[in-house]
Amino acid sequence: MNEVFLKVVNMSIAASWIVLAVLVLRLLLKKAPGWVSVLLWGIVAVRLICPYSFESALSLMPTTETIPLNIEMDYSPAIDSGVNVINNVINPVLSASLTPHPGDSCNPLQIWVSFASELWIIGITCMLLYSIVSCLRLHRRIAVAVRCRDNIFQAEQISSPFVFGIIRPRIYLPFSLQEPEMSHVIAHEMSHIRRRDHWWKSLGFLLLTIHWFNPLMWLAYMLLCRDIELACDEKVIRRLDSKQRADYCQALVSCSVSPRTMTACPLAYGEVGVKQRVKSVMNYRKPAVWIILMSVAACIVIAVCFLTNPVQNSFSLRITVPAGNQDEIVYTHEEICPLGNYITVTTGEGMGDTEVLLKPAESDTEASFGEPAYLTPGLPVKMEAEKGSWFQIGVKLQNPADEEQTVYINVENAEVRISDER
Repeated sequence: MNEVFLKVVNMSIAASWIVLAVLVLRLLLKKAPGWVSVLLWGIVAVRLICPYSFESALSLMPTTETIPLNIEMDYSPAIDSGVNVINNVINPVLSASLTPHPGDSCNPLQIWVSFASELWIIGITCMLLYSIVSCLRLHRRIAVAVRCRDNIFQAEQISSPFVFGIIRPRIYLPFSLQEPEMSHVIAHEMSHIRRRDHWWKSLGFLLLTIHWFNPLMWLAYMLLCRDIELACDEKVIRRLDSKQRADYCQALVSCSVSPRTMTACPLAYGEVGVKQRVKSVMNYRKPAVWIILMSVAACIVIAVCFLTNPVQNSFSLRITVPAGNQDEIVYTHEEICPLGNYITVTTGEGMGDTEVLLKPAESDTEASFGEPAYLTPGLPVKMEAEKGSWFQIGVKLQNPADEEQTVYINVENAEVRISDER
């Protein structure tokens, strides 16, 4: 369960970068059609749903695995957000407070990650129970609703029109709704159903339930609900004249209610941002073709840049130096394969001056590939290597201590796999 939780956290952090990009783009595309904003939130949803993607040189994602899935077992816990400023703030704190001490029965991060994963499950359960109870209470209020026609019903116990239901959605209207307003309200709610907004809002709430711990997901869900209503208003009013739009605004004001706590349903007519919606209706202008084309192009760019993973060709490899080691060669557990005809090697955490060499992964001997190189902190070393072949990196390190030591070595221009040797 801990690994699942960390995977969800990493997906949530990755989606947060898209949320930030969408927030900026919404400001730049104020004159774009309303459905564009809804489409942008759809891109966020894809990132939250799909655990895997393909690498692209066009990707703007800093990283897709901010928290290593094995961090709870790491002797030197660290994150890699892809932003050095964030890493430099968080990693020293992690190392100072969560590095296991000799004699500890378990890694402190094991306790914290287990606690966080249990809290995550409790949060999901609470949100699902709240949603179920809310829907049952609403269902009880509309149990005696009277059918007007088709899927349109009227009820005494409701104060605002709404769409309720997933598979067979129904429109519910209060008996207090006057006839001049009713036609506009029904047109709005029917537009919701045709656009499948009752599906998208439910999906958004489900994703919010899974990622409830991320404040940006709450903001994204609130804006999704608002953008759904604005897009639906726009679809209805684009064929209305100025007087009909004024009547539509009057219907919005008449049916406005105090916003409820966030739920997956219903799609209430006057519940979301009435003031902004009235202003949007009265100032509506049909967007020019070039604005529509530019908006679609922006959506494509966001999808390409944020739904793909960054190409990773640099890695930090861990080397465990046995206690009492005296100038023996110690190899990484991982194997590397050069992307070109050389790799770049630099020292990582805990490593000083040393000799570094490459050993063919298929070789059973200690013979190195080429001549060993001398490695000094702060000075990268280029080592020639055969493209397409797999190697292990070895270093000569002493460890006079009574406990094993962990150091790191950085490689670039290579791909990495876990070695079968243990």
